[in-house]
Amino acid sequence: MKTISLKLPDSLRKALEEEARRRQLNTSELVRECLERELYKTSAARKLSCYDLIHESIGSVHSGLCDLATNPTYLGDFGK
Repeated sequence: MKTISLKLPDSLRKALEEEARRRQLNTSELVRECLERELYKTSAARKLSCYDLIHESIGSVHSGLCDLATNPTYLGDFGK
């Protein structure tokens, strides 16, 4: 196994050390685990945003009320 060095901001280093302590691992083991999980996951398994999930449907349903969010007529009893 080859050794590498990297610079981390203090906040990230602290979070790494706390998580390693919580999981009873040394920091090298935790870094390897995180890198493996990120680098070897398939693109299908990557987390998708809400937009990624519904972008094809945006605008496909139209209620006919194009000014629903701005017209005071529709906002009269909002929040009551």
